[in-house]
Amino acid sequence: MDDTKRKEEEQVMSNEDDSKGSICGYDSLHRLLKDNLKPHLFHAFCFQADKELLREPRVVRVGLIQNSIALPTTAHFADQKKAIFDKLRPIIEAAGSSGVNILCLQEAWMMPFAFCTREKRWCEFAEPVDGESTEFLQCFALKYNMVIISPILERDINHGEVIWNTAVVIGNHGNVIGKHRKNHIPRVGDFNESTYYMEGNTGHPVFETAFGKIAINICYGRHHPLNWLAFGLNGAEIVFNPSATVGELSEPMWPIEARNAAIANSYFVASINRVGTETFPNAFTSGDGKPAHADFGHFYGSSHVSAPDSSCTPSLSRNRDGLLITDMDLNLCRQVKDRWGFRMTARYDMYADTLAHYVKPDFEPQIISDPLLHKKSLLWSVVRLPSAATPNKISMLHIGIIKPVPRKNFKSMKLETGKDREKETKEFPLLATYKVCYTGGFVDLGVIVVDLWSLFCVNSSHTAQILMSTRLAKLLEPRIGSFS
Repeated sequence: MDDTKRKEEEQVMSNEDDSKGSICGYDSLHRLLKDNLKPHLFHAFCFQADKELLREPRVVRVGLIQNSIALPTTAHFADQKKAIFDKLRPIIEAAGSSGVNILCLQEAWMMPFAFCTREKRWCEFAEPVDGESTEFLQCFALKYNMVIISPILERDINHGEVIWNTAVVIGNHGNVIGKHRKNHIPRVGDFNESTYYMEGNTGHPVFETAFGKIAINICYGRHHPLNWLAFGLNGAEIVFNPSATVGELSEPMWPIEARNAAIANSYFVASINRVGTETFPNAFTSGDGKPAHADFGHFYGSSHVSAPDSSCTPSLSRNRDGLLITDMDLNLCRQVKDRWGFRMTARYDMYADTLAHYVKPDFEPQIISDPLLHKKSLLWSVVRLPSAATPNKISMLHIGIIKPVPRKNFKSMKLETGKDREKETKEFPLLATYKVCYTGGFVDLGVIVVDLWSLFCVNSSHTAQILMSTRLAKLLEPRIGSFS
């Protein structure tokens, strides 16, 4: 066996190595928790809704497939695509045999995710909506009465052969219901996708199928809350998020964004991510200062489903192919809407007005600034302490302002005292003991100056004492210099 052949086989084996990308020996966080927490602390479940009097349950079985590529990226393109078809065939058959109603594959499932390389030769994988990938899946849709979502690299033959990142929706009769093109294209790290395709032009379509109203928010669109919102406004009950994303970049956000979208929009979210590490023949860089490298990073799988009531399924493995099958009662969507009233209490007219102003060139943010924000002074409240004659009376005397002293002269501070017609400024040395002499004559038995950090007392003998905490000293130091 020659060295090239051996290297190709070793790369394929590395994609299937169970130990790669594991967490403490477990291939997913959910399995780690399940094996180490008491049973009552961890539950895997299907999504149920309350029984209704006027509507029957609307239970739909959803399947998600995550997989690694089947051949090294150095293999002939036709062989790579055929090998992926052969790899997915038994998984799709298993989904159909299990009664799955709606099946979704991962982003650009029919090719390696080569958009990091910026090499144009990978455009050869692009195909029309009715191309061989669609033809391959149509027979399964018809055979199993199953809706299939097929995210592909699309070549638009009728419009200059432009390339799009597209999800094709195949109906349960084997027909093409429609397509949706990716709304948001990343320009972060190695995600150099705009080298191949730009933002989609299909809006936020919702496809009404035999099993419910579905939408597809492709990959990077999950980072945009308004993108999720628009699918909900159009009536989606399940939003699929086929993705190809790597651990170093997005894994901490992966379980959060989908659940948040499901909760905020009162629909189910099905998140799909590919697995494995795909190595390319030529090293590449992405202008981020990192040395040249030949792989995107580890695609961490972890596909799962989130519900509008904030629950979610366990996730699939971080490093192995998998099929996740989940039952969900779509009645839960309306029940959560009725319970929380997010649609009713939303202020869409106000949001629309803000957005309408925001997109104009002369937009100015609605910011109300504190008028004293840029004044370099501190405002203090001064109150009269109870005296023997008026033991229950505390009255406001005046406002004192500590004015800043230049840093080169920080051994004194100025206190402006008195009422409007009798204002005068006194300068006090800042001694190590924080005791100063006060010569004003408006004090009876005592005056206290208080804010959140300090206490400034003046007694009847006109001797003042500053009790300064560390917090106040740190607050004042950049304004009037060091107190040491």
